[in-house]
Amino acid sequence: MPPQIYVDQIVRPKYACRQCEGMEDEEEPAVRIAPVEPAIIPKRIASPSLLATILTQKFEMHLPYYRQEKQFGQIGAAISRQDMGNWQQQAYEKLKPLFDRLEETVKSGPAMQMDETEVQVMGEEGRSGLQKSRMWLARGGPPEKKVIWYEYHPTRAACHAKEFLQGYSGYLQTDG
Repeated sequence: MPPQIYVDQIVRPKYACRQCEGMEDEEEPAVRIAPVEPAIIPKRIASPSLLATILTQKFEMHLPYYRQEKQFGQIGAAISRQDMGNWQQQAYEKLKPLFDRLEETVKSGPAMQMDETEVQVMGEEGRSGLQKSRMWLARGGPPEKKVIWYEYHPTRAACHAKEFLQGYSGYLQTDG
């Protein structure tokens, strides 16, 4: 099934009270409008499903924003890579409490496993495309509900692990 983009028209009824007309009571205005539905990113066209699609394509399918911009253009939707990048940052800010809770949960169990692995990041500012960066992984939390935490760092420096493990009390399993 090909992707579909559609415009969701939101109608917010506006009501006026004929008896209240002309009154300047701030507590009970003469004209009332239905409230705006809560949105992840207010005053933007990015619906939750559009955001989920963009972020899944970016992080799960490794599809950069410039390619997504072309794909959206092919089906008649003009969504710039700048907009997608801004939406990603705004979504991250909204999800930050969830990330903080996940990090806290990883450290809550009696044991944690931790390791780092090499990743190559192309076009990273201040680094050549041949330099290896690191993805640090931690697996922990309650035994019945394990959480896996991924954290990117440009180096293998021990300070990254020390900073992450600050406040942790329990067993730590690593490969040396």
